[in-house]
Amino acid sequence: MSFTKQVLIVAVALLGINHVAPAQPLAPLRSLEGPIPPKKVDQYSNIRQEDYIGPEACAKCHEKNYSTWKQHPHSRMNALASDETVVGDFSGTRPSYADGEAAFLKRDGAFLMEFYRSGKRIRTFRITRTIGWRYMQEYIGVQIEGPEPLDDPRYTTEAYLQFGYLIKPGTWLPQHYFNPETAPEYGTDGATDFDPFVSESWYTSRCIFCHNTYSYDTRLYTDRTGGPSPSFETIKALAEADTSHKTNPEFFEQLQTLSYTQQVRKLPTSKLVTVGISCESCHLGGREHSDGVTPIRFSPSHPLLGEWTPDYVVAPSGGAKPRRIKS
Repeated sequence: MSFTKQVLIVAVALLGINHVAPAQPLAPLRSLEGPIPPKKVDQYSNIRQEDYIGPEACAKCHEKNYSTWKQHPHSRMNALASDETVVGDFSGTRPSYADGEAAFLKRDGAFLMEFYRSGKRIRTFRITRTIGWRYMQEYIGVQIEGPEPLDDPRYTTEAYLQFGYLIKPGTWLPQHYFNPETAPEYGTDGATDFDPFVSESWYTSRCIFCHNTYSYDTRLYTDRTGGPSPSFETIKALAEADTSHKTNPEFFEQLQTLSYTQQVRKLPTSKLVTVGISCESCHLGGREHSDGVTPIRFSPSHPLLGEWTPDYVVAPSGGAKPRRIKS
């Protein structure tokens, strides 16, 4: 091929490149029909106080379970003081202890615990609640007589009393015998290491948390179990949406100061679902299930909890692998 012909072929090729048809725009993607629907939020709730309906409501469909529960120690773990619930000897017995005496009697229908020193009565408590009924029974009461001025909270606040009753031997004993983890009974000087003739602590900041039924969200605010909890942000959101400002101002006031370090310390008796441990203490609130159609849930549920659930890791034994269970 001659040099002239080669040059001509190259020129024609270059001319063709410069005249390539412009690229056609891509066809638009077909749009989805309508907006993407939002994810449906599960509205099931079984952790608020209003979600709890009490054992009598459960009995309408679960009569056999209710009857079994009535005979179980849980139903009488904590009870209001009455002739049916008090099993201690309140016939006027007056045992001596340390440098004083304690008297247990009944007057005008009320069960009383009186404390004496040097033969002089120094305090009188009216029994308001009982704890236990099979092996021993302990008592909660309000002071109705004492050396403190009448505006002292002892006269209006229920407290844990320092003497309990062993049922089988029929014996009154100071609380040190029921709670051996406390300080030694006697000091090196021979005196008792505690004063048995005063109330020990407030009922609403101690005993109430273990012997009664209350809503699950309250457990999150108090965090006394040391178990798994949702994030603090979630707990705070639950607290802010709590309806206690309408029904229980005393409790709601504590929610206002809730923080990483400040938790609810006192549980008013008005927040109890039942006195004693009843169905919903373990099964959670049954309001949704009580319609006879909705399946019951045994895991805490609420729109603000999302998919959180308190899973526990079970410690391995015998070489077995750890396993997770849901509460």
